[in-house]
Amino acid sequence: MTSDLLAQQQALCQAYFALSDTPRSLVQVFALFYEPVSRAKAFSCWSAAIPSCPDQSSTKFLNSGQFSAQVTQLIRQGILVQERGQGPHCPDHLIDSVVRDAVKTNTFERIVKAIHQQFPINKRYTSHGPRSFPQESTWLRDLRIAIYRQDLTEIEVLFDDARQAHWRLTHSLSEVLQHIINNPFDAEWFSYLSWDFRRYGLRLTLTESAQKGFPADDAFKLIEEMYHAGKTDAETGWVYAEQLWLRGHLREASGVLSETDIDGQAAKEDALRGALAFLTGQNEDAIAHFRRSLKAVGKSKTAQVSWFDRPAAALYFFALLKDGTSVALQEAESHCQLLQRQSDHWLRE
Repeated sequence: MTSDLLAQQQALCQAYFALSDTPRSLVQVFALFYEPVSRAKAFSCWSAAIPSCPDQSSTKFLNSGQFSAQVTQLIRQGILVQERGQGPHCPDHLIDSVVRDAVKTNTFERIVKAIHQQFPINKRYTSHGPRSFPQESTWLRDLRIAIYRQDLTEIEVLFDDARQAHWRLTHSLSEVLQHIINNPFDAEWFSYLSWDFRRYGLRLTLTESAQKGFPADDAFKLIEEMYHAGKTDAETGWVYAEQLWLRGHLREASGVLSETDIDGQAAKEDALRGALAFLTGQNEDAIAHFRRSLKAVGKSKTAQVSWFDRPAAALYFFALLKDGTSVALQEAESHCQLLQRQSDHWLRE
């Protein structure tokens, strides 16, 4: 995220948390509804969920006209947005801060219940058939709710539903979860997640940080604490070793690799050991590690392109250039040609 977008996100969050309980509850309804929704539909959800909530005694009841007037004011403040021909919705840079606030203020479940009761998703064929989500954005709303509930069973069912939908699925679980966790990263909220979700989320966050070169100090601190507390699995331990390497702690990274049983992950381990060897002047060992790692993923072009997703693989080019032999240079050129054909690969340029 650029500095301008980060400043915009911080300003939106400050404006939202400066609101009184009543308008905050309105924004929570739009945030949990996720997709643009008419004021009438949003009001029906809000009136079913919020005024009867005992934890929200300071929330004032609004009629539909008052509700609409509040929405208009929130749009003027930029806390809600509305495009021509659509209903209002919560802007992306604010939405997850609002949903986390709903969890914290105990309005999350009431609003979700109201949304599902007011606008149920029909099932195909029989009462036991897949749900027929009209569009991907509606499905994403329920996926986001399941993620916030940490409901792994529901997440699996949702993906089964999506595979039978008439629209094409364009989002993966890792993409959605990664976006939620980093929108923005909130260590306090993150600490309430289960160990499984924390490990998975940290792997996604730190992998993206490594590829795109943005800081993730809070996430690194958490994974370091988890590692020393014995709360990491093999995959998370490997990500921690990678982060140590990226931060220049080469000896510590090598030690974590030696202590981590990365069963079935020889390609990842060899790639990282190749990077460590290159940075400590052991170029022949580095090339041997890199070649063994690349061989382990197989000969398919797809697998080899994916191998270059890890930051350590970038140093393979430097090791080959340093070797300087015609064989090494031809190999480097071959890999360059492979990646140049991938329009969205991080190393393409």
